[in-house]
Amino acid sequence: MLHPLHPTHKLTDQLLQQAEEAFSRQPDQAGVVHGLRRITQGARGRRTSLFPSRKNGITMALESQVEVSHCLLLEQDKQVIGYRCQPLEIPYAPGRCYYPDFLVRTHDWRWRVSEIKPDKRHLDAETLLCFETVNTLLAHCGFEFCLVDASDLPRGTHLDNLYWLYCRSAIRSWATQEIELAQQLLSNHPHPTTFGEAQSQFIREGLPSSLVEYLLFHGQLATSFDQPIRLNTPVWSMK
Repeated sequence: MLHPLHPTHKLTDQLLQQAEEAFSRQPDQAGVVHGLRRITQGARGRRTSLFPSRKNGITMALESQVEVSHCLLLEQDKQVIGYRCQPLEIPYAPGRCYYPDFLVRTHDWRWRVSEIKPDKRHLDAETLLCFETVNTLLAHCGFEFCLVDASDLPRGTHLDNLYWLYCRSAIRSWATQEIELAQQLLSNHPHPTTFGEAQSQFIREGLPSSLVEYLLFHGQLATSFDQPIRLNTPVWSMK
């Protein structure tokens, strides 16, 4: 057992305090929540963006389109309670600190630190050493470390479909009764229906048509994401 004054205990306390501060940070005058390392929108050579997170109830400043893809997966993940960008400052060597891209909180009360890179195969030796050191430190502190790149994330038409479904379905809160009724209606179909037919059925039953997008985004209704979603796109219940 480590002594309470062991450096790892001190780092754990620092990380937990930073995590608490990250999740309590308030939006700026533009309604955007920034992390410890502020991301300037519109910077030359960088595809920065603002992401309206339904799960967090805030707008987040993101550094790249790859990070947008990661946010969409976090919004889908039922195990994720919430997440923040640029949340921590982790000292990993004398005079050196690492600022991870994401801090994720899960329903089993675990912390996950995620680093997002375009391609893990093209990282230089110094960066890899940094990540290995940080991974070891975080493991001792009870935090998981995850290195993610574009190959782990949706892209192309799949990404376009996900983002469209998310924007359409995140415009309001959905009551449990609405979701259960929608699932029951669709499960009565022995064969796949179409996106447009599902919308029409919901309208006939007094449900908003955009509930179809919600069910598709959250995996409670299935379709192929390889082609743009149209009115005649087949959809089917997962039950």
